[in-house]
Amino acid sequence: MTRNYDDEIVLDLRRIALALRRYILPALLAMVLLGGMGFAYGTARRYTRYTARVDFFLYADREGKVLYGGTEEEAKAAVQAGTTAFETRARTYADILTGPAMARAILDRLDLDMEAEDLADMLDMEIPDDFQVMRILVEGRDRDMVLAAADALADLAPGMIRTRVGAGAVRAAEEAVLTSETVGGRKRFLFAGMAAGLLLVLGAGCWKELLYRGFRTEEEIDRTLGLPVLGALPAGEEGRQEGLRYLRLSVQRLFRESRKPLRRKRGRILALVSPDAESGAAGLAASLAESLRQAGIRTALVTGTEEDPEAGTYALPEQDKEAAFYSGLKDAYELILAAPEPLLEAPWGAGILDQAEKALLVIAYDGTGRRQARQALDLARTGTSGIQGLVLTGLSPDKAGGDSLERFLMGAAGEKRGISGLFRAGRGKKDGE
Repeated sequence: MTRNYDDEIVLDLRRIALALRRYILPALLAMVLLGGMGFAYGTARRYTRYTARVDFFLYADREGKVLYGGTEEEAKAAVQAGTTAFETRARTYADILTGPAMARAILDRLDLDMEAEDLADMLDMEIPDDFQVMRILVEGRDRDMVLAAADALADLAPGMIRTRVGAGAVRAAEEAVLTSETVGGRKRFLFAGMAAGLLLVLGAGCWKELLYRGFRTEEEIDRTLGLPVLGALPAGEEGRQEGLRYLRLSVQRLFRESRKPLRRKRGRILALVSPDAESGAAGLAASLAESLRQAGIRTALVTGTEEDPEAGTYALPEQDKEAAFYSGLKDAYELILAAPEPLLEAPWGAGILDQAEKALLVIAYDGTGRRQARQALDLARTGTSGIQGLVLTGLSPDKAGGDSLERFLMGAAGEKRGISGLFRAGRGKKDGE
């Protein structure tokens, strides 16, 4: 049988909620930081822009005949009739009055230290809706320079048109009018920075969640492995002894429900298998063995290469000697805890499952990938005993979505007769019961 180990894409609303809770504070901090930077940047870019406008009357000839007369009705009638002579003449004159030649003439008159092209970029032209005048605009940040350039342009324009065109004429309708406005809104950069901070954190969070291959919720464990959680140990020391106690009770119950419970003449073997070294199965086995001994159960620990028979610790036997080795231990101990090498690193370690009556799969809650856990489970299922449940190590209440280790354990196994049943049945009982 072939198995597909590619991680399926499942919409897990609880995982999404947990991820949002983890990233809400970084998102707020990023929004405040980048929003503040955007506000400061917008403040630095703010400036006052001055605009001086000069309106010119256009004449059809040098005798002073105003094009289209001067009334608004005449101008509108001419436009409705499709006449474009005024606009054509105005744009022709504007090309001259806003070009490099006029810019050089203004610079010579005002003795300004700047390039003619830069001044030409400050000149613009527009035609009001009534088509009565041609409007030339001078824009810049220096109020005095803008106003002086507009006055010089009004004075130089008639001569420039006579020289360059040779027909027609222009005359300034009035003195230059100066206006100002503040350019560079801070709110725009503020909101842009806040949006960038939010998108940055959410994007990084989504990318991290997509790349993450471990377990973060009980539902993921159940959906991926389909086994009850029979115990869990936190990453730190807080709650570790309580976690060991519940795991010990779960182990005792596991054998109590079988035909051969503990405290019989012939010992039983419990295998603690794991997919990788990060799961910490060997350390878990040592802690569990000590907890069982304190409860009065004669327990042997079989793991690694070092042994101390007086302390009940033995090295893993060679494959061809496993049967005789464990048979001898059964005569001396009530329970033998065997923690072979990680299955994905040493697949032959699954041979212990042919000797063990019960077996548990140990995985690192926030370290073992879903794919690795499934591979190890398939290797373990080739043995005689099979896998009865899971033990989680490195549990973090925040990543598990609970407020405490107890809350996680209460909800992890549900109605699968796992650790949640021990919570209900074990209240008020002594450790050894």
